[in-house]
Amino acid sequence: MIVVVDNASATSDYQKLLACPVPIVVIRSNENVGFGRGNNIGIDWVLANSKCRYIFILNNDTLVQEDALERLETFMDANPDVGACSPRIMMAAEKERYWYGGGNLNWFRGGARSWRFMQQFDDDLAVCDVTFMTGCAMFLRREMVEELGGFDPRFFMYCEDWELSARIAKSNWGARYYPSAVLYHVGHASIRGRQAGYSSPLDPGSLSLEFYLSNVVMGSLLALRLSATSAQQIGGVLYFFGRWSKWSLRFLRYRQWKAFRAIWHGLNRYREIRQQPQAAVVPKTDVTLV
Repeated sequence: MIVVVDNASATSDYQKLLACPVPIVVIRSNENVGFGRGNNIGIDWVLANSKCRYIFILNNDTLVQEDALERLETFMDANPDVGACSPRIMMAAEKERYWYGGGNLNWFRGGARSWRFMQQFDDDLAVCDVTFMTGCAMFLRREMVEELGGFDPRFFMYCEDWELSARIAKSNWGARYYPSAVLYHVGHASIRGRQAGYSSPLDPGSLSLEFYLSNVVMGSLLALRLSATSAQQIGGVLYFFGRWSKWSLRFLRYRQWKAFRAIWHGLNRYREIRQQPQAAVVPKTDVTLV
């Protein structure tokens, strides 16, 4: 079964989706609640209305290799101690270049590290343990989701996969990278619109620069606070200060004053949200089953 969550998109023509021979459930949110909460809407529906054994979190800008789902399911069936796994994710525009080839969390270095990001495919198909999986594609065991929950709804977009990965790493469930299953990812398609080819959202000319900076600043700090030790938080903040200072020199060079507004906005959002419990920050969202 496929569950599509419409996060209050401008258009709502579902005819092509509903005409698909595979059973599809479409859930429309009355507001754009962001990546984590949007996925949680679908997760909650699946848990309440199906007996599925696995939940596959999948970005809408991905192309899944024909046998990837079967490979992931077979791998998880053979490894009941594994609660989550990730396929090998390659760039859609350059199919021999990695988007994700395994990763880990290193809070002293600011959070998540994707080991092979933008590198050429190296023929390495070894399965390995990971402590970070990108939210682009997460294959999750139902029992683990029921135990740990979905994404933390305080994140709007970016870094919510850091926090969920950290919860999995701290639990008794293992997480693995399984490169024999493959999918292709456009990369930041939700904020690039119709722009062709991959480009970093930090490029000075990016139309989504303010949105990206505000959310990644808030999300980075919140993930650090929720998941890291005190010593790691100190190291992580120092790392962020150096990284954001480097970005700022670039923004000064190109006179991107909006970037500084976005960083300040992200810091203010973090200050507002850090002391509040989830229930106080996140109201219930009205949804409609299409």
